[in-house]
Amino acid sequence: MNRHPFLRYVTWMALLLAGLLAPSTPALAAEGTPTVAPVLTDGDGNTIQVALQVKEISNLGAFDLDLDAAGSILRIQSGSLGSSFLDSSGRQVHALGPEVKFNGVTLAVGAYTTGDQPGASGTGVLATAEMVVQAEGIGYLTPSRVVLGAPDATSIPVERQVAGIQVQEVAQGWNLMGVCPELGDQPLESALQTIQGRYNAVWDADNRPVDALQGGTGAWLRLTAGAPVRLVTLGPARRPTSPMALGPGWNLVSYCGKGAVDLVAALASIQGKYDRVIGLRGAYDVQLGASYQTLTTLYPGEAVLIHMTGSATLTFPEVGSRERPRQRPRAGCPAVAPTPTMTLLYGDVRQNGVPAPAGTLVEALDSSGQVVGCVAVDQDGRFGLMAVYGRDGEAGIPGYQAGEILRLRVGSCVQEAGFAWQNDRTPHRVDVALNGQGCQVEGEGYRLFLPLTTKQ
Repeated sequence: MNRHPFLRYVTWMALLLAGLLAPSTPALAAEGTPTVAPVLTDGDGNTIQVALQVKEISNLGAFDLDLDAAGSILRIQSGSLGSSFLDSSGRQVHALGPEVKFNGVTLAVGAYTTGDQPGASGTGVLATAEMVVQAEGIGYLTPSRVVLGAPDATSIPVERQVAGIQVQEVAQGWNLMGVCPELGDQPLESALQTIQGRYNAVWDADNRPVDALQGGTGAWLRLTAGAPVRLVTLGPARRPTSPMALGPGWNLVSYCGKGAVDLVAALASIQGKYDRVIGLRGAYDVQLGASYQTLTTLYPGEAVLIHMTGSATLTFPEVGSRERPRQRPRAGCPAVAPTPTMTLLYGDVRQNGVPAPAGTLVEALDSSGQVVGCVAVDQDGRFGLMAVYGRDGEAGIPGYQAGEILRLRVGSCVQEAGFAWQNDRTPHRVDVALNGQGCQVEGEGYRLFLPLTTKQ
């Protein structure tokens, strides 16, 4: 969006009146092309402060710019001139603006300087914007128009850097966070500054600590005690279609396009090179039928674990075409606290010889009786892939430890599933038959009856 032409006119007329447009005055040569970029400098997830930073400038005497915000995510509340950088030259600074326009979508601000000294050089802040965080999502902060001038009003070429911004809610415990902006050049503490002091672990796909976040990837983030908070990350914008090299084993990636996209279609570029995908909403395994898949759609900003059987390059589509699908029946499923460690269960549930009704809950109970996995039976009496999470004793999150026997609850049936939990992220089939006398659980080479247990 262009700034009102009158304000632009005033800016350069002020330079004319100050006698700074004399063509006979030589301009100092700029060393390289300077960059103007939005930078996150402060915030708590409800409000943030963004600086318009100029880098590697020489002899700056005036500027005039517009900053456009992602209106659905952010609203510009106010702006201010970063006068200390222009002041550093010893010249007198005259502000023009700031002006917030279009109901908080655009900040227009400018300034010119007068005096005999050379203009400001180096790196500094031209202006700052205070913004209200309105909603979760992915968007951009765009310096839509930037004009830089030397003291003699000679135009200085400039590179405008569009910033990607992502807002996501994180809650106490483990979160699988998406990373859509380019954050790799920022220290971890800077990238996560809006939740400073409220997290104590950031892990990669193999549950190892990370010290930086690369755009297009994801991370396990453990938030300490407190209410849910919005995490705001900002860095150079990354195209959703930028290719990502994935290696054998587990990879954490984020879909950052516009609109929902079918999972299989989104992964078309690595077809035949992956066998499993796990997210917080469910899982997908190429060896299983459609009725067992609980993850079929990716949404913007969502991170998932992809298990690769070989190396390949993933290229996501930029725009999805799917509407949000009807959710599988989940009525009555309690909230389950995820952790980075898990195994997967799926199978059939029959009641008195026929498929159990849709909505029947299949729950995994740890040794303390806490529900650490839950899914609802679908229309055909099958329950799709369900994550059963491991324990995090340090954070007080319930779950299984390696070697503990899994235990299921289906309706009135509470029964051991016959095999030990491990952090394998692998599907295990368990079939349950319910009748008036109790239940029977079968799967993976065992058969369990109530009240007796018989191994095959």
